[in-house]
Amino acid sequence: MQLNQILKNYENLIAKIDEYNNIYKNNSKLLLVSKNLTQEQILHILNNSSQRSFGENKIQDAMLKWPDIKDQHSDAKLHLIGKLQKNKIKKAVELFDAIETIYSVELACKINEEMSKINKKIDFFIQINIGDEQQKSGVNLKNFDSIFQGIKKEGIAIKGIMCIPPKSGPSFFYFGYMAKLAQEHKIKEISMGMTSDFETAIKFGSTQVRIGSFITNSA
Repeated sequence: MQLNQILKNYENLIAKIDEYNNIYKNNSKLLLVSKNLTQEQILHILNNSSQRSFGENKIQDAMLKWPDIKDQHSDAKLHLIGKLQKNKIKKAVELFDAIETIYSVELACKINEEMSKINKKIDFFIQINIGDEQQKSGVNLKNFDSIFQGIKKEGIAIKGIMCIPPKSGPSFFYFGYMAKLAQEHKIKEISMGMTSDFETAIKFGSTQVRIGSFITNSA
């Protein structure tokens, strides 16, 4: 896809998000999922917009693109939105500015330990398996409170919660529950909503929508 088309699609997406924010009295931001964007396409967006938050699913893919991008745009922020394996924590801490897929106290502590070694701050998001699906990562609702409190007891600040709702079933139900959970635990950020359901996510209080295919698939 040509660079100008990528940028046009991005601008159309921002206009949609702004429209929904106005309708639902929200201020949700875009985390642009860049896993299917080339380095050239990412740089074109960075050079021609105010977009600075991006998400990658796989550490190895991000390592091929992002060190050079960050050399040119030190203000760009990269979020890990895929599962973090324990043997890749060191690499993740070096490259990412936020990890949205924390699922245990142990993992949070290991990330925190690596952060301390290089004096870097990373934003922590707990991933919630909101639909209790066996094939998905994240914390089950019944275990959320104990893991949340356990991480806090370690002196680690939790910035947000993240979820991917089941493809079947009403997304508004899961998004509403996420909003309730954030309010009860005084959590500031709710990362929810993708290309197919970001309007509903914004309606139910998402502070960050994670969207990529809108950019690469739109005509």
